Amino acid sequence: MNKAIVTGATGMLGLALIRKLIKEEYKVYAVVRPDSKRVQDIPKDKNITIIPCDLSELETLPDKIADSCDLFFHFAWDGTYGDEYTDKEY
Repeated sequence: MNKAIVTGATGMLGLALIRKLIKEEYKVYAVVRPDSKRVQDIPKDKNITIIPCDLSELETLPDKIADSCDLFFHFAWDGTYGDEYTDKEY
């Protein structure tokens, strides 16, 4: 089984990609902020593992995901809420 990591898993792109990967029978590691209120939006599937990890701690992912993965999609960013959300320079 192919395996993929998706950061920003609760965003529009992350969720769409996860649905596509599951249809193609991938095992998906969905990386989410530890305090994410949208984690419930991730589809419930036996091939999805939710990995809480703050963006500032991405270097710890190898400790949290023991599998070797085929794909890594990085959609996470800090500008999804707060002052950064409306800051066009950010």
